Amino acid sequence: MKKKSLISFLCDYFNIGNISDSSQNGLQVDCGKDDIGKIAFAVDATLDSINEAAKQKADMLFVHHGLFWSHSLTIPGSHYNR
Repeated sequence: MKKKSLISFLCDYFNIGNISDSSQNGLQVDCGKDDIGKIAFAVDATLDSINEAAKQKADMLFVHHGLFWSHSLTIPGSHYNR
């Protein structure tokens, strides 16, 4: 599935635009990959969950508690590579 389509579906499904929340909902870290074939799930975005997702060759890690909370911050492709 295309990343853009998946993100659009998830944002619509979870209605994130209409929910007042102090956390930064939506895509937070983007590796730049356009095709998503495998998704890992975790409660928290921790180093352990990120490493396990990578070990399992997941294209995306979907979490309940993300990395960023109080302000809009994302890590897009070029910053991800750093």
